[in-house]
Amino acid sequence: MAGPPLAPLGAGFRLYGSNFPIEYLDQYLSQVVPDYFFSSQNGPAPNEHALIALLEKIGPSVVLAHSQGGSSVYPTVIARPDLFKAYVAVECLGSCRAITASYPNTPTLILSGDQLDRTRPKPFGLDGCRITAQTHPNMTVWWLPDLGINGNSHMMAMDTNNRQVFEVIKDWIETHALP
Repeated sequence: MAGPPLAPLGAGFRLYGSNFPIEYLDQYLSQVVPDYFFSSQNGPAPNEHALIALLEKIGPSVVLAHSQGGSSVYPTVIARPDLFKAYVAVECLGSCRAITASYPNTPTLILSGDQLDRTRPKPFGLDGCRITAQTHPNMTVWWLPDLGINGNSHMMAMDTNNRQVFEVIKDWIETHALP
C-alpha cells in the first residue's frame, strides 16, 4: 500500500494528512541545532555523565528522550538502570537488543509516528523491536498508526494532535512506572 501523496508547498513538500503545523516550519527550522551525534570531538554519548549526575541528585526518574537525544539516554540507562523508573524513547536512535539485554527490568516504551512512505519498513527498526519485546515483558513498542493515531511527524510534540500523543505516553507511564 502506497503512503499518502506528497503535495507541493512553496519550495518544499508536505505530507497530506500530516498533523505537523507546516505554517510554522520556518520557525522550527530556525531552532534546529547542528548534528553532534557523529562528532569525534563529543564521542558517542556526550551527555551520559551529566545525565547520571542529574539523576543521582534528583533520584530515580522517568526519562523521555526524543530522536537524537536517545543516543545519550540509552547508554545511560545501560550504565545505571537503578536511576530509571522508566525510559520513554520517542523516535530515538538505539538498539532494542542492546537496551533489553542490558537492563531488562527497566520499563521501556519505544514510540514512533508515521513515515512518509508506508511501503518501506517502519522507522527505527520497530518490527525488530517488536520481536525483541516478545521476550522482554518490560518493553512496549508502539507505532502510533497501530493505536489509531495518524499523521504524526518526527516532531510529534509540535503536531496539532500532540495532546493525543501525550495522553498515550502519560497512560503508559502511569501503568508501567508509577506505583
